[in-house]
Amino acid sequence: METLTHSKSFRAPVGRVFAMFTGVAQAPTWMQAIKKIEVLRGTGSAVGDRWRELRRVGGREQWMEFVVTECTPDKSWAIESEAGGTLWTTHFTFAESLGVTEIAASMQWQPKGIVLRLFNGMIRRKITEGMEMDCEDLRKALEEKL
Repeated sequence: METLTHSKSFRAPVGRVFAMFTGVAQAPTWMQAIKKIEVLRGTGSAVGDRWRELRRVGGREQWMEFVVTECTPDKSWAIESEAGGTLWTTHFTFAESLGVTEIAASMQWQPKGIVLRLFNGMIRRKITEGMEMDCEDLRKALEEKL
């Protein structure tokens, strides 16, 4: 199993950051990598909620389906997806101090098959680039709505 961690701080209250981050239906309005969302169950803010998103990954668009596996409002949120022959699990924690909210992400993936394992370096690089882009989009969206 491979793991990648990433964290970013935002100048906004944790409640606002958490609501925007977990409001999956609105993600295409502020996240450039997501082209379309199909909500299958719930809103994204409760365990068992599901959605599909059409996301631009590595220069091409692909559908990914997600399920919320953990949700503690303003504290933590975890999602799972199986895509491209790999099981993806991402856990996010949220913490606020003096009006600044930090999101810490821990993403784990389990490639199925030797060929996918050979590409772990490239996968890690693409995930890091995607996380940076998503965080920058979130920062811009939070600033616009201040």
